[in-house]
Amino acid sequence: MLNRMEKKTGIDLTPHMLRRYFANIRRKDGWRLELIQQALGHKHLNTTIRYLNIMDDELIEASQEFYAKHSALYGVKELL
Repeated sequence: MLNRMEKKTGIDLTPHMLRRYFANIRRKDGWRLELIQQALGHKHLNTTIRYLNIMDDELIEASQEFYAKHSALYGVKELL
């Protein structure tokens, strides 16, 4: 099937490319990383993070969002 697709479109698709596409679409749809990890069968979450090519900027943004939402819970202002 993938060979026929390549002949018709000129795009060389592999099962691995489709697997990455599946994972990235799930992430964009709001799936938690742990759910994507389970869907892909990865043993470690770090493997899933590398697999998704999550950029440092995205990780920093997620960290800042978490801090903004939860800093009061952990008493951060009292520590600073």
